[in-house]
Amino acid sequence: MIALSDEELLVEMGAAVDFRARRWTWFAVSG
Repeated sequence: MIALSDEELLVEMGAAVDFRARRWTWFAVSG
């Protein structure tokens, strides 16, 4: 397992949150 630095971990978390936010925004607009 690869150890991530705090900065890399924040980037990964930010990307995951952004993806989720985009999905929910698309869902709200289309639904």
